[in-house]
Formats: sequence, C-alpha cells, structure tokens
Amino acid sequence: MVSVLSFLFKNFYLLIIAATKFMFTTTTAKVAGLNFYEAFSVTALGGIMGYFFFYYLFDGVIRLYNIISNHYKNPDKPQKPKKNVPYKKRKKYVKWVRHYGYWGLIVFTPCFISIPLGAFLLRRYFPHKRGKDLIVSFAIVIWASIYTFALYFNEMLNIL
Repeated sequence: MVSVLSFLFKNFYLLIIAATKFMFTTTTAKVAGLNFYEAFSVTALGGIMGYFFFYYLFDGVIRLYNIISNHYKNPDKPQKPKKNVPYKKRKKYVKWVRHYGYWGLIVFTPCFISIPLGAFLLRRYFPHKRGKDLIVSFAIVIWASIYTFALYFNEMLNIL
C-alpha cells in the first residue's frame, strides 16, 4: 500500500497529464522510465480519475449556472426569442454530438478529444444516461491499453 502511494506521488504529473491530455501520457511515461505495466496503470488510472473529476466539476458548474440564470430572469418581462449563437466551436461540437451520438462521444473522448471536453459534453447532452461512468471507464482502459501496447511493443507491430 505504501509503495503504491509513493509511486503515485512520484508520478503525480503523469496522472495530471492523463487526466487532461490522455493521448500524450504513454510517451511521457516512457520518457520518465516507467515499464509497460506502470505506464498502463498510470495512464488508465489518471484518465479515469480525470473523467470523474471533470464530470462532477462540470455538473456543479452547470447547476450553479442554471441557479444563477434562473434567479435573474424576470417572469413579468416578455422573453425575447432565442437566437442561435454563431460560435464556430460550439456549432462544431453540437454537430459532432448529433452526428456521432452517445456512443461516439464515449468511444472517441479519450483518443480524439480531451477528457475534460468529453466529460463536459457527456454532462451537458447526456446527463441521465445510466451506466455511462462504467462505459467511459472501460473505454479509457481500452484506449490506455492500445496506446501503451503500441508504444512499448512497436517492434512486434512492425513484424506483423
């Protein structure tokens, strides 16, 4: 138990990288001198911890935003019709979520978009889906194993 905690404290920066920029964790772990199992465990654990941290952080932020915005709405004042906000990135993410949906967001969160953005999009567009935390954790473990295997055993992949 003590050796596990000392290992995690010694490689805390790798956990932070895995929580934010998941894709670069295995290369950083290899440069830091970790073996295959250590790199895999740091990548998977950091990604899962980052997902839960950012998901529940954005859960609180979205709830606080809704409370504040509802507090300042005047019910007597007629509401203006809502306009679509022409933000390019927002349009891109909304289009992406609508095109790929729930499963696409879960599968591609660790590899193509960052874990904080994926956690925000899952919280924003799919807040009531059951079992999503387990499925996202499983996807993070799968991508961590793919990245770690591809980096540490690239000689085997070149032979095939």
